[in-house]
Amino acid sequence: MYTPKNSEEANLHLAVLIDADNAQASVIEALLADVARYGEATVKRIYGDFTSTHSSQWKSVLNKFAFTGLAMRIREEGLWVYGFGEEKTPASFRNACHKFIRTENLRLDNKGDDDILTAEAAHEDAVAGKSTQNDDKDVPKKRFPLKLAAKAVEEASSDDGWANLAAFGSYLNRVQPDFDPRDYGYEKLSALVKARKNIFEIEERVLPTSGKKHLYLRMKAKR
Repeated sequence: MYTPKNSEEANLHLAVLIDADNAQASVIEALLADVARYGEATVKRIYGDFTSTHSSQWKSVLNKFAFTGLAMRIREEGLWVYGFGEEKTPASFRNACHKFIRTENLRLDNKGDDDILTAEAAHEDAVAGKSTQNDDKDVPKKRFPLKLAAKAVEEASSDDGWANLAAFGSYLNRVQPDFDPRDYGYEKLSALVKARKNIFEIEERVLPTSGKKHLYLRMKAKR
């Protein structure tokens, strides 16, 4: 696993250039996730003969990863792009933003718990007296992206397997700009992580340089 050696390297602005005539469309999602390990893909370009049979495989993929003109133009100028829209907003625009915020989360009081992943999690919530149902039918119901979270911990962690919460959240947003803890019933990422005791181990550390507490997490070992 490669992790940036310092914050400056982690914030590199990168250009992703794809040769559609010789690359497979099936690799794009994994490729962009891997690029997020090194920095921000500010410029994204794809080149090829889209009249050919080989390049036609990219057409459906670009509906999700198309590089929305205005948003990408702003990003290329080094500015941050925050997008706001409903759940039905096209994935192409959501992925072109640094951060996409669903307006459903702005107008609703999301106090319900998230969809439960396992029987173990359901049991923990029952013991804690939490409800697994949300009284507001309009609140978006989402299953916690376990694979994405595990990947984010892996990429943000040091050699001991522990990841700083800020680095964890940064990777999540690079790969999935519309990730929002409010979709799972929590205002902050730290609260969401602390609530998912069936998934994460957490540890608070006081850094000697600042004297402030920082949250670290790692994936709980499977029994």
